[in-house]
Order: sequence, then C-alpha cells, then structure tokens
Amino acid sequence: MKRIVLAAIAIILVVVLVAIGVFYVVTDEADREQLRSDLGLSSEDTLEGSGFIEATLVTLSSPVGGQVVELPVSEGESVAPGQLVAQLRDESLEADQRRAEAELAAARA
Repeated sequence: MKRIVLAAIAIILVVVLVAIGVFYVVTDEADREQLRSDLGLSSEDTLEGSGFIEATLVTLSSPVGGQVVELPVSEGESVAPGQLVAQLRDESLEADQRRAEAELAAARA
C-alpha cells in the first residue's frame, strides 16, 4: 500500500514538472513582456502562474419591451455602471406618455 501511494505521488510530481516545463517552452519571455506592455503593466506589476480564470456572466433585461435600434458596446467588452448598453425604439413609449399626460390634463380640468 505504501508503494502505491509513493508511486502516485511520484507520477503527480512528474506530471506537474512536465506541465511547468511545457508552459515555459511554449511561452517565451518576449510573449510575456508583450502582454505586459499591452496591458500597460511593468514586470513588477504582474504575477505569473497557472490556473483557471472564472468570469461573471450578467444577464441584462429591460422593464419594458421593444426593438433594439442601437448596441454601442460589443460582446465581451467591459462596461461601467450607468453606461448605455442598448437603445430601444421608444416611439410606443412616447405615445403612451402623451396619452397618459392627456388623460391627466383631462382629469384635472
């Protein structure tokens, strides 16, 4: 039993070392430096490692329906709070607003 555990640990260690070696063979320092400069970072600002990156998926919805007439951002692009991400055709909403304002004016008269 002890031999099996030691063999498993040795195999895992070899696999990890091979993976690290492949990573450094496939990506050279010039590629890593280019990525740093693309991101506006210096070598002191970065931490290298391997692993998984998890992204947050956000579903957007509107309280009103309508036809989308403009999408000022692209899929995957970062957005700031309050930034316009879609413009809906608002003709029916404006008509509803005018009708409600007319009804309010009639009720006040």
